[in-house]
Parts: sequence; C-alpha cells; structure tokens
Amino acid sequence: MNRSIIALTILLSSFSVVGADLQWSGIYRAEGIFIKNPGLNSAQGLENSYLLHHLVLSPKIIAMDGLNIYSRFDLFNNALNNNQAGQVFGSYTGNTVNGTTGQGTPPAVLTRTQQFESVAVTELYMNWINEFGALVVGRVPFQFGLGMTYNKGGKPFDHHLSTKDMVAYRIALGNFYIMPAYGKVKEGVLTNEDDINDYMVTLEYKNPESDLEMGVVYDVRVGPQDASSPANGNDIPATYFDPTATVSTGFNVYNMNIFIKKKSDNFNLGLEIGFMNGDTGVRTGAGQKVEIAGFGAAAEVGYKTGNITLDLRAGLASGDDPDTPRFEGYFFSPNYDVAMMMFNYNLGQLDVLRSTLAGTRAAQNSTSSAVNAVSGLDNEVISNAIYFAPRINLSLGERYDIFGNFCYGILQKPPVPTVQGAVGTALGFEADLGFKYHINDKFTWETQLGFFFPGNAFAGTPSNGFKTDLAYGATSKAAINF
Repeated sequence: MNRSIIALTILLSSFSVVGADLQWSGIYRAEGIFIKNPGLNSAQGLENSYLLHHLVLSPKIIAMDGLNIYSRFDLFNNALNNNQAGQVFGSYTGNTVNGTTGQGTPPAVLTRTQQFESVAVTELYMNWINEFGALVVGRVPFQFGLGMTYNKGGKPFDHHLSTKDMVAYRIALGNFYIMPAYGKVKEGVLTNEDDINDYMVTLEYKNPESDLEMGVVYDVRVGPQDASSPANGNDIPATYFDPTATVSTGFNVYNMNIFIKKKSDNFNLGLEIGFMNGDTGVRTGAGQKVEIAGFGAAAEVGYKTGNITLDLRAGLASGDDPDTPRFEGYFFSPNYDVAMMMFNYNLGQLDVLRSTLAGTRAAQNSTSSAVNAVSGLDNEVISNAIYFAPRINLSLGERYDIFGNFCYGILQKPPVPTVQGAVGTALGFEADLGFKYHINDKFTWETQLGFFFPGNAFAGTPSNGFKTDLAYGATSKAAINF
C-alpha cells in the first residue's frame, strides 16, 4: 500500500510540472447487510451479517486536447480477487493475518489498532481522440448492452468490475461505431506461447434523436497449451467435469452478445442475448471432449406514469447438465441484480445454480482463512435459471421513493446427476420492500427488507433431505458521489 501511495504522489507531482490538468471524481459507500438463515435450515441458527465500506478515486489526466489518461484506485478492499465490495468491518483484526502470526501485535482480544487495509489500482488507460476515431490502450472498463455479461460496475452499489488489458481502436461512421480490439488476459512466461488472449470486435448503432441503441460484440478467448508450461495457457479446473479429466489442449471459446435498447419519455425496452461456445481443452478419463455451449437472455421493460414507475426484468441462463461431459452453463455478471438475496448470496446447502466455476463459492475453492471469512459477500450470479422479476417504484417527491420488488425463479437443470435421485426445479420466490432517500444526485441512502421463500430445488435428493425454511434479511446502504 505504501508503495502505491508513493507512486501516486510522484505521478501527480510530475503532471503538475508539465502543466497537465487533473480532474477527480469518485464514490464513497457504506453498507450494512443482515441475512437470517442463509442455509435455509432454521435449526442451524445461521446468519450472514456484516458492515463494509469502500472508496473509489477516479482521476482523469488531460494531457492535451483529445488525449486523456484515466485510472481508478480502490481503497479498503477484501480478500476476494477482483471484488470491489470493500473492507468488511473488523476483518483480519489481531495477531494473525491469513493464518500467519503477525509481528509486534497483540491478540485480537487485546488490540487497540485495526489492521491496515489495501489500495488497489483496478483501471489505467489512455484514450486518444483523433479525426479518424479513438485509440484506447491499457486496462479498460468494459460495458456492453444491458450489462448482462460485460458490466463495468458503474452503479453506486456495484461490487464487481469487467475490465480488459487491451489495445482497441473505435471508429465512428455517423451513428455507427466499430471497434476491433486485442486483449491480453494473462501473460504467462514471456518466452513461451502460453498466453491467454482475447480477439474482439464490437459494432454498435446509437441514435440520440430517437434514443435507439443496438449492437453486437464477438469476443474469442484463446489459451493455448504450451508444452513446457501447460498450466499457464489453460488453467480451467479439469476435475470439475470429471475426477479423472485432464487439460489436454488449449482453451478456445467465444462469447457473442447482441442487444437493443429503446427509450421514450414514459417507456423503455431492452433486450440482450448471449452465446458462449467452444472447446475447453479438457478431455475426460474416457477421452470425451469437454465443450462449452451456453446461452443467456435478459429483457427489461419499464413504464412511467405520474409518480409511479413499473419495471419488469425477465430472462434465462442455461445451466450445466451434470449428466453430460459438456458444460452448458451461462453466467450473468454478478452486478446484474434482480432481487436482494436471490442470485446475490449463496443460499441453501447445494450449488443449485451450478455457478462454482464463476467463483461464487469462494470458501469451497480456497484454503485461505481470510477468503473463508468473506465467503458470504454477494458474489452469486444468475445461472441455470429462468427468472421473472417485476418492480414498482412510488415517488413521494423529489427526495423520497418507496419501492417493492418480486422475483420468481425455476431451475434449468438439476444441480446433481439424476442417478442420485429426483431433484425439484422450483427456486421459489422473494418479496422485497425498500425506501430510498436522495438529497440530490450526489447522495443516496436506501434500505430494503426482503423475504425469500425457497422452493424444492434446495431440498436436494430424497437422501439429502435438506431443509427449505424461510430466509429473510435487510440492507441499509449509503453512497456519496463526488
């Protein structure tokens, strides 16, 4: 952290010498979360409750006309990789850090000083606008369509980012924009061909007069398997698909998303569909090829009349079938929320959404005590489900809103092989009620109360007999933009 601050100070000092302009923006947020009975078994008496806060600083350096440098600093973070939820109050306090004894610190029960927190640089890129278009180089936030798959986390309480290390050129042809790009996901050994690369092209149409937008993105990810270091080029966990499976060749999978959005004074409509297909490079013990074949769709409809706004979100994400060697699952961005608890937090005893590959159940994939401690953060995603989520918002003036949200979901595929017995498909439903107070466009405070009524999908097989008791919770969040 100290090195980051020193480097930032030197960087800012150097720009003042050459006379570049520097503009700051950012957001500070604090959140309180309480969820009772996340395991859906009231006899366990479990609850998921914590406080967290986070600061984002986003400086913009205007080097010269048309040439800007952007960056993002995330202050106070947690143990999960690529998660910007923030620092959990009281985490890692005392004389142990990630299981390692600290130096010169008392036990946690006697300490008077909290442990220092981290600063993470999550974005840094250059944008050069010229007569032919715009050149973008660096670690870039990437947003597409409704944010179903690629979501840069631009809302006040978004906890995740979509970023790419890439070189791209955005060409404007009237209302049409085309952007070819090359991205580097992972650089392995510099002298080996073991890198993970993205080859992408985006085509968009934006008409501000009619408020119509549409576009398509095609993104191919290639991770070759280098003979001298096979783990670097393709790091997909082969044993997820088969205990005897191995990574036998490179990863070659494409994402293709298509969207359309239309707005008017009282009405808005949005639709996005996504496809994910290709070869994972994994071969089962029987020699079968493990391919990816996923599909997702999200629709948003809104209507405003007077001080009432009605919204509907509905969609589906294909699910991984445990009875086949293929991977048929599709993951939405964890920023794409349709309810307070559903598709946000790990619920029940089973991975019914079959989303482990998306990193949603951190404690299952890590031996770190710090990671286990924050495994209750909202890192679940929409996958293996069909959902229907209407919402109503009632404005009580310029500063106050009351809103209600309902969400119903069913599974696409069973969470366990069918040889283990019958599994239900009903995820159940959730009802939320909330209050929002916004002094102006700089400050927002909102509180929600939610009740989740789980379906029989969480009960597992007859041999499991897992409980499906009511879960309920509340959140209170405040955000300050500057």
